[in-house]
Amino acid sequence: MTAQELKNSILQMAIQGKLVKQDPNDEPASVLLDKIKEERDKLIKEKKIKKEKYSEIYKDPSDNHYYEKFEDGTINDITEEIPFEIPESWRWVRFNYFSNLQMGNTILQKDMISNGIPVYSATISDKILGYVSHCKYLLYKKDIVIPARGNSIGNATIIKDEKATCTQTTIGCKLSTFLNHEFIFYCCYAYKKSWFSYMGSAIPQITINNTYKNLIAIPPFKEQNRIVKKIEEIFPHIEEYNKKYTKLEKLNNNYKNELKKSILQYAIQGKLVKQNTNDEPAQKLIEHILDEKRKLMKEKKIKKENLSIIYKDSSDNQFYEKFDDNQKPINIQKEILFELPSGWEWTRLRNIGIYKKGPFGSALTKNIFVPKGKNTIKVYEQKNAIYKNDKLGDYYITEKYFNEKMKSFEVKTGDIIVSCAGTIGETYILPENIEKGIINQALMRMNISNEINIYYFLLYFDYVLKRDAKTNSKGSAIKNIPPFNIFKEYLIPIPPAEEQERIIKKLNKFNSIIETAE
Repeated sequence: MTAQELKNSILQMAIQGKLVKQDPNDEPASVLLDKIKEERDKLIKEKKIKKEKYSEIYKDPSDNHYYEKFEDGTINDITEEIPFEIPESWRWVRFNYFSNLQMGNTILQKDMISNGIPVYSATISDKILGYVSHCKYLLYKKDIVIPARGNSIGNATIIKDEKATCTQTTIGCKLSTFLNHEFIFYCCYAYKKSWFSYMGSAIPQITINNTYKNLIAIPPFKEQNRIVKKIEEIFPHIEEYNKKYTKLEKLNNNYKNELKKSILQYAIQGKLVKQNTNDEPAQKLIEHILDEKRKLMKEKKIKKENLSIIYKDSSDNQFYEKFDDNQKPINIQKEILFELPSGWEWTRLRNIGIYKKGPFGSALTKNIFVPKGKNTIKVYEQKNAIYKNDKLGDYYITEKYFNEKMKSFEVKTGDIIVSCAGTIGETYILPENIEKGIINQALMRMNISNEINIYYFLLYFDYVLKRDAKTNSKGSAIKNIPPFNIFKEYLIPIPPAEEQERIIKKLNKFNSIIETAE
């Protein structure tokens, strides 16, 4: 349980009468409400506050229903509004029964000074916006400020200054002197979800009217004091708990990440699952891939590349690379990262896939984009890779421009798109039934041979190649995927096809266990 969840639980106990014991000697809340009413009527008579539509709420023992009776004699059954049962000495009331609310005044930046009357604003939760020398609307110590607009809506603040004011985005709340103001302050947080429901608008907001209608359970005054005292005893311990919880969370996450890395290292080194001598060795798998690429090059369907085979010479136990152009094999022992199990082979990225970076920036400028239509082609962006969603984005080019200039950048189902700048190395396998489209300047397309399990490839790419790409990147503020002459030369360990399947299955199982472990 997080510290915030723990605080919420304590506050829920507090507002339901479960945090401290009830004392039968306490003056009941019904007497307290009579005092509040007398005080309120006096202020109305003196024209210090406006008269509102007040009511009293009671429970009828004959049917156990809650009713609300207004001053004009109207009675409504409000049983469905009551969120929970309360102790016998408590009473339900509307917020306006004990409070006077007012929106703050418009305060301009030019009116701010370096010291004076603190100004509270909805935009800065629990902090002051600045100071003014004078204002029309004054609040005093232990009055409450409730942000009424924006993201901090409902996050009440109790004023600790002798006097203060608030802006037009907040509600100033003056309470009856017969209440413990800290108790109402804590209630604002405990009831927040049910009290401060947003009104329909583009910007979240609450009004005085809907705040006045909120229901609150009022305990006897002495119990309010005991509740506040208990909360203030407990919360410092929760803060201490939060520090330790945060530290443990960090340790836990670090532990999980390190555990994942360790398991991954086992996976790519052939130590995660047992080898099976009946599996077709990776050497044959790589030969099939190379034969297919040679065929595509011969048919001029892909660009010609100098493909290679990597092997270990038994005479000297050294690794060599032999190229298709029949040049003398090259010793690459220094590049070998670790020993592989029997049946595995090293190869280069260029041997197992076809890679394409997006077009130059001048080829895809804003004036080229057109609205989506019948004969338009989608332009896939970095966010498609980052958020793993092919539906995002609204950039399109004409089919004519696609056929003339962009056909080589087309992506298809099963291709991997990779973010190449800024948020580097995020990958996404394009699903079936995608819109016909191309990659933009910030993407790379990878088409990996069907002989390789695409999830095994991504396992290696995401955890190892992404890390190396960041290390070898020449970018400064924004890192980039390395140039192809570096990228395509990365070595990748290839297990037999059947073992690739077993590795992914085992890895998924381990990751699931790690994610749920605490």
